[in-house]
Amino acid sequence: RRARYSSTWSRKSTAADCAKAAHSIAEGVPVSCVPCLCAKSLCAMHPALARLLLAGLVAAALIVFAPQRLIPDALRELPRPTRAAPRETVLVTGAAGFIGFHLALQLLANAHVVVGLDNMDPYYDVQLKRDRVEHVRTHSDAHGAFHFVEGDFCNTTLLAGLLRAHRVTHIVHLAGKAGVRQSMREPSEFVRVNIECFEGLLDLASSAAIPVIFASSSSAYGSHAPLPFSLSDMSSLSSNVYGATKHAMESLAKERAATHRLRVVRARIYNYNSLVGSIRRCASSRCTGRGAGRTWLSTSLR
Repeated sequence: RRARYSSTWSRKSTAADCAKAAHSIAEGVPVSCVPCLCAKSLCAMHPALARLLLAGLVAAALIVFAPQRLIPDALRELPRPTRAAPRETVLVTGAAGFIGFHLALQLLANAHVVVGLDNMDPYYDVQLKRDRVEHVRTHSDAHGAFHFVEGDFCNTTLLAGLLRAHRVTHIVHLAGKAGVRQSMREPSEFVRVNIECFEGLLDLASSAAIPVIFASSSSAYGSHAPLPFSLSDMSSLSSNVYGATKHAMESLAKERAATHRLRVVRARIYNYNSLVGSIRRCASSRCTGRGAGRTWLSTSLR
Protein backbone atom coordinates (compact mmCIF):
# COMPACT_ATOMS: atom_id res chain seq x y z
CA ARG A 1 0.00 0.00 0.00
CA ARG A 2 2.83 2.35 0.87
CA ALA A 3 4.54 1.72 -2.48
CA ARG A 4 1.30 2.47 -4.32
CA TYR A 5 0.28 5.75 -2.67
CA SER A 6 3.57 7.33 -1.66
CA SER A 7 5.97 8.86 -4.16
CA THR A 8 8.68 9.26 -1.54
CA TRP A 9 9.34 5.50 -1.21
CA SER A 10 13.04 4.95 -1.76
CA ARG A 11 15.98 2.80 -0.79
CA LYS A 12 16.26 4.81 2.43
CA SER A 13 12.88 3.58 3.57
CA THR A 14 13.94 0.05 2.58
CA ALA A 15 16.99 0.37 4.82
CA ALA A 16 14.70 1.62 7.56
CA ASP A 17 12.50 -1.46 7.16
CA CYS A 18 15.56 -3.70 7.41
CA ALA A 19 16.54 -1.94 10.64
CA LYS A 20 12.98 -2.32 11.86
CA ALA A 21 13.08 -6.04 11.06
CA ALA A 22 16.29 -6.45 13.05
CA HIS A 23 14.76 -4.52 15.96
CA SER A 24 11.66 -6.74 15.80
CA ILE A 25 13.77 -9.87 16.03
CA ALA A 26 15.53 -8.44 19.06
CA GLU A 27 12.15 -7.73 20.71
CA GLY A 28 10.98 -11.31 20.18
CA VAL A 29 8.80 -10.92 17.11
CA PRO A 30 8.32 -14.34 15.43
CA VAL A 31 10.85 -14.99 12.69
CA SER A 32 8.08 -15.83 10.22
CA CYS A 33 7.22 -12.12 10.10
CA VAL A 34 10.67 -11.16 8.88
CA PRO A 35 10.32 -12.69 5.37
CA CYS A 36 7.16 -10.63 4.97
CA LEU A 37 9.15 -7.46 5.57
CA CYS A 38 11.81 -8.62 3.09
CA ALA A 39 9.13 -9.35 0.47
CA LYS A 40 7.60 -5.94 1.10
CA SER A 41 10.95 -4.25 0.49
CA LEU A 42 11.54 -6.26 -2.69
CA CYS A 43 8.10 -5.42 -4.10
CA ALA A 44 8.65 -1.75 -3.42
CA MET A 45 12.08 -1.55 -4.99
CA HIS A 46 11.63 -3.86 -7.99
CA PRO A 47 7.96 -4.72 -8.65
CA ALA A 48 8.70 -6.43 -11.97
CA LEU A 49 11.41 -8.59 -10.44
CA ALA A 50 9.10 -9.52 -7.58
CA ARG A 51 6.37 -10.64 -10.00
CA LEU A 52 8.89 -12.71 -11.99
CA LEU A 53 10.16 -14.36 -8.82
CA LEU A 54 6.62 -15.15 -7.71
CA ALA A 55 5.79 -16.71 -11.08
CA GLY A 56 8.91 -18.88 -10.85
CA LEU A 57 8.02 -20.08 -7.37
CA VAL A 58 4.50 -20.99 -8.49
CA ALA A 59 5.83 -22.92 -11.52
CA ALA A 60 8.32 -24.79 -9.36
CA ALA A 61 5.62 -25.69 -6.87
CA LEU A 62 3.40 -27.02 -9.64
CA ILE A 63 6.18 -29.19 -11.04
CA VAL A 64 7.16 -30.57 -7.65
CA PHE A 65 3.76 -31.09 -6.07
CA ALA A 66 1.46 -31.59 -9.07
CA PRO A 67 0.15 -35.11 -9.71
CA GLN A 68 1.88 -37.08 -12.46
CA ARG A 69 -1.19 -36.84 -14.69
CA LEU A 70 -0.87 -33.04 -14.83
CA ILE A 71 2.76 -33.10 -16.04
CA PRO A 72 3.04 -33.17 -19.86
CA ASP A 73 4.45 -36.41 -21.30
CA ALA A 74 7.11 -34.51 -23.21
CA LEU A 75 8.36 -32.93 -19.99
CA ARG A 76 8.21 -36.22 -18.07
CA GLU A 77 10.22 -38.09 -20.71
CA LEU A 78 13.07 -35.60 -20.98
CA PRO A 79 16.39 -37.40 -20.40
CA ARG A 80 18.12 -36.54 -17.18
CA PRO A 81 21.58 -35.05 -17.56
CA THR A 82 24.29 -37.59 -16.84
CA ARG A 83 27.57 -36.65 -15.24
CA ALA A 84 30.58 -37.74 -17.28
CA ALA A 85 32.85 -40.18 -15.54
CA PRO A 86 35.99 -38.44 -14.31
CA ARG A 87 39.16 -39.35 -16.17
CA GLU A 88 41.72 -41.21 -14.13
CA THR A 89 45.29 -39.96 -13.97
CA VAL A 90 47.81 -42.79 -14.07
CA LEU A 91 51.47 -42.40 -13.21
CA VAL A 92 53.52 -44.89 -15.24
CA THR A 93 57.12 -45.31 -14.14
CA GLY A 94 59.34 -46.73 -16.85
CA ALA A 95 57.02 -45.21 -19.44
CA ALA A 96 59.71 -45.27 -22.16
CA GLY A 97 60.20 -49.01 -21.86
CA PHE A 98 58.56 -51.65 -24.04
CA ILE A 99 55.69 -52.41 -21.64
CA GLY A 100 55.30 -48.83 -20.41
CA PHE A 101 55.13 -47.54 -23.98
CA HIS A 102 52.28 -49.85 -24.97
CA LEU A 103 50.51 -49.31 -21.65
CA ALA A 104 50.59 -45.54 -22.12
CA LEU A 105 49.08 -45.87 -25.60
CA GLN A 106 46.27 -48.08 -24.29
CA LEU A 107 45.50 -45.75 -21.39
CA LEU A 108 45.35 -42.79 -23.77
CA ALA A 109 43.05 -44.74 -26.07
CA ASN A 110 40.74 -45.15 -23.07
CA ALA A 111 40.78 -41.34 -22.59
CA HIS A 112 42.86 -41.38 -19.40
CA VAL A 113 45.54 -38.92 -18.39
CA VAL A 114 49.03 -40.45 -18.36
CA VAL A 115 52.00 -39.08 -16.47
CA GLY A 116 55.12 -40.85 -17.70
CA LEU A 117 58.32 -41.02 -15.68
CA ASP A 118 61.57 -42.53 -16.96
CA ASN A 119 65.25 -41.86 -16.23
CA MET A 120 66.36 -43.12 -19.67
CA ASP A 121 68.70 -45.72 -18.23
CA PRO A 122 71.28 -46.72 -20.89
CA TYR A 123 70.80 -50.44 -20.17
CA TYR A 124 68.39 -50.34 -23.14
CA ASP A 125 68.72 -48.15 -26.24
CA VAL A 126 68.12 -44.56 -25.12
CA GLN A 127 67.26 -43.31 -28.61
CA LEU A 128 64.61 -46.00 -28.92
CA LYS A 129 63.12 -44.81 -25.65
CA ARG A 130 63.02 -41.21 -26.84
CA ASP A 131 61.33 -42.27 -30.07
CA ARG A 132 58.69 -44.06 -28.06
CA VAL A 133 58.01 -40.98 -25.97
CA GLU A 134 57.61 -38.84 -29.08
CA HIS A 135 55.25 -41.39 -30.57
CA VAL A 136 53.10 -41.33 -27.44
CA ARG A 137 53.07 -37.52 -27.49
CA THR A 138 51.83 -37.57 -31.08
CA HIS A 139 49.21 -40.15 -30.22
CA SER A 140 48.00 -38.15 -27.23
CA ASP A 141 46.91 -35.23 -29.41
CA ALA A 142 43.83 -37.14 -30.57
CA HIS A 143 43.14 -38.96 -27.29
CA GLY A 144 43.91 -38.30 -23.65
CA ALA A 145 46.57 -36.07 -22.15
CA PHE A 146 50.17 -37.22 -21.82
CA HIS A 147 52.82 -35.62 -19.62
CA PHE A 148 56.35 -36.95 -19.61
CA VAL A 149 59.08 -36.22 -17.08
CA GLU A 150 62.63 -37.47 -17.42
CA GLY A 151 63.64 -38.36 -13.91
CA ASP A 152 64.30 -41.10 -11.40
CA PHE A 153 61.52 -42.55 -9.27
CA CYS A 154 64.10 -42.92 -6.49
CA ASN A 155 63.84 -39.14 -6.12
CA THR A 156 60.98 -39.08 -3.62
CA THR A 157 60.75 -35.27 -3.78
CA LEU A 158 60.14 -35.42 -7.53
CA LEU A 159 57.74 -38.33 -7.13
CA ALA A 160 55.71 -36.60 -4.44
CA GLY A 161 55.53 -33.45 -6.56
CA LEU A 162 54.17 -35.39 -9.53
CA LEU A 163 51.54 -37.12 -7.43
CA ARG A 164 50.39 -33.82 -6.00
CA ALA A 165 50.63 -31.63 -9.11
CA HIS A 166 48.79 -34.05 -11.42
CA ARG A 167 46.41 -35.46 -8.80
CA VAL A 168 47.41 -39.01 -9.64
CA THR A 169 44.74 -41.62 -8.95
CA HIS A 170 46.70 -44.79 -9.85
CA ILE A 171 50.35 -45.82 -10.05
CA VAL A 172 51.74 -48.44 -12.43
CA HIS A 173 55.31 -49.11 -11.39
CA LEU A 174 57.34 -50.64 -14.23
CA ALA A 175 60.70 -48.97 -13.61
CA GLY A 176 63.66 -50.64 -11.94
CA LYS A 177 66.92 -52.42 -12.61
CA ALA A 178 66.57 -55.36 -14.99
CA GLY A 179 68.77 -58.19 -16.15
CA VAL A 180 69.82 -61.37 -14.42
CA ARG A 181 73.47 -61.16 -15.49
CA GLN A 182 73.63 -57.45 -14.69
CA SER A 183 72.35 -58.11 -11.18
CA MET A 184 75.27 -60.42 -10.51
CA ARG A 185 77.68 -57.62 -11.44
CA GLU A 186 75.89 -54.83 -9.56
CA PRO A 187 74.03 -56.45 -6.65
CA SER A 188 74.04 -53.38 -4.39
CA GLU A 189 72.55 -51.16 -7.12
CA PHE A 190 69.76 -53.67 -7.74
CA VAL A 191 68.98 -53.79 -4.03
CA ARG A 192 68.92 -49.98 -3.81
CA VAL A 193 66.69 -49.37 -6.82
CA ASN A 194 64.38 -52.37 -6.77
CA ILE A 195 63.88 -52.59 -3.01
CA GLU A 196 64.77 -49.33 -1.24
CA CYS A 197 63.37 -46.99 -3.89
CA PHE A 198 60.28 -49.15 -4.26
CA GLU A 199 59.72 -48.87 -0.52
CA GLY A 200 59.81 -45.07 -0.86
CA LEU A 201 57.18 -45.27 -3.61
CA LEU A 202 54.99 -47.42 -1.37
CA ASP A 203 55.33 -44.84 1.42
CA LEU A 204 54.00 -42.08 -0.81
CA ALA A 205 51.22 -44.27 -2.19
CA SER A 206 50.18 -45.32 1.33
CA SER A 207 50.02 -41.75 2.61
CA ALA A 208 47.88 -40.67 -0.36
CA ALA A 209 45.86 -43.92 -0.59
CA ILE A 210 46.78 -44.40 -4.25
CA PRO A 211 46.43 -47.97 -5.63
CA VAL A 212 49.62 -49.48 -7.03
CA ILE A 213 50.25 -52.04 -9.76
CA PHE A 214 53.88 -53.07 -9.91
CA ALA A 215 55.92 -55.30 -12.17
CA SER A 216 57.38 -58.39 -10.61
CA SER A 217 59.04 -61.16 -12.58
CA SER A 218 58.92 -64.89 -13.21
CA SER A 219 62.32 -64.91 -11.51
CA ALA A 220 60.45 -64.54 -8.21
CA TYR A 221 59.47 -68.21 -8.48
CA GLY A 222 63.06 -69.23 -7.89
CA SER A 223 64.78 -72.28 -9.29
CA HIS A 224 62.76 -74.91 -7.40
CA ALA A 225 59.19 -73.87 -8.18
CA PRO A 226 56.92 -76.70 -9.39
CA LEU A 227 55.64 -76.68 -12.95
CA PRO A 228 53.36 -75.39 -14.27
CA PHE A 229 53.83 -72.14 -12.36
CA SER A 230 51.03 -70.79 -10.17
CA LEU A 231 50.43 -67.31 -8.77
CA SER A 232 50.11 -68.87 -5.31
CA ASP A 233 53.69 -70.17 -5.49
CA MET A 234 56.18 -68.07 -3.58
CA SER A 235 59.64 -69.58 -3.46
CA SER A 236 62.18 -68.17 -1.04
CA LEU A 237 65.08 -69.62 -3.05
CA SER A 238 66.22 -67.32 -5.84
CA SER A 239 69.04 -68.30 -8.14
CA ASN A 240 70.08 -64.67 -8.82
CA VAL A 241 70.03 -61.22 -7.26
CA TYR A 242 67.41 -59.92 -9.67
CA GLY A 243 64.94 -62.61 -8.66
CA ALA A 244 65.69 -61.98 -4.98
CA THR A 245 64.88 -58.28 -5.34
CA LYS A 246 61.58 -59.06 -7.06
CA HIS A 247 60.75 -61.52 -4.29
CA ALA A 248 61.49 -58.78 -1.73
CA MET A 249 59.29 -56.32 -3.63
CA GLU A 250 56.35 -58.70 -3.41
CA SER A 251 56.95 -59.14 0.32
CA LEU A 252 57.01 -55.38 0.87
CA ALA A 253 53.81 -54.91 -1.12
CA LYS A 254 52.08 -57.67 0.81
CA GLU A 255 53.08 -56.07 4.11
CA ARG A 256 51.76 -52.65 3.02
CA ALA A 257 48.51 -54.15 1.86
CA ALA A 258 48.03 -55.81 5.25
CA THR A 259 49.13 -52.99 7.57
CA HIS A 260 48.17 -49.86 5.60
CA ARG A 261 45.25 -51.34 3.63
CA LEU A 262 46.96 -50.24 0.45
CA ARG A 263 45.49 -51.67 -2.73
CA VAL A 264 48.37 -53.41 -4.49
CA VAL A 265 48.47 -55.69 -7.53
CA ARG A 266 51.60 -57.62 -8.48
CA ALA A 267 52.16 -58.65 -12.09
CA ARG A 268 54.70 -61.41 -12.67
CA ILE A 269 55.88 -60.57 -16.15
CA TYR A 270 57.70 -63.05 -18.36
CA ASN A 271 60.41 -62.29 -20.88
CA TYR A 272 58.72 -62.14 -24.26
CA ASN A 273 61.75 -63.36 -26.21
CA SER A 274 62.21 -66.41 -24.02
CA LEU A 275 58.53 -67.26 -24.39
CA VAL A 276 58.73 -67.06 -28.17
CA GLY A 277 61.80 -69.22 -28.10
CA SER A 278 60.10 -71.84 -25.98
CA ILE A 279 57.11 -71.89 -28.33
CA ARG A 280 59.39 -72.49 -31.30
CA ARG A 281 61.27 -75.25 -29.53
CA CYS A 282 58.08 -76.97 -28.50
CA ALA A 283 56.72 -76.68 -32.02
CA SER A 284 59.52 -79.00 -33.11
CA SER A 285 58.37 -81.65 -30.55
CA ARG A 286 61.57 -81.33 -28.52
CA CYS A 287 60.01 -79.63 -25.51
CA THR A 288 60.04 -81.72 -22.34
CA GLY A 289 60.41 -81.15 -18.61
CA ARG A 290 60.66 -77.51 -17.66
CA GLY A 291 60.13 -76.44 -21.27
CA ALA A 292 56.71 -78.09 -21.27
CA GLY A 293 55.65 -75.92 -18.36
CA ARG A 294 56.86 -72.81 -20.13
CA THR A 295 54.93 -73.77 -23.25
CA TRP A 296 51.70 -74.07 -21.28
CA LEU A 297 52.33 -70.73 -19.64
CA SER A 298 53.21 -68.91 -22.86
CA THR A 299 50.06 -70.22 -24.51
CA SER A 300 47.91 -68.98 -21.62
CA LEU A 301 49.50 -65.53 -21.83
CA ARG A 302 48.59 -65.12 -25.47
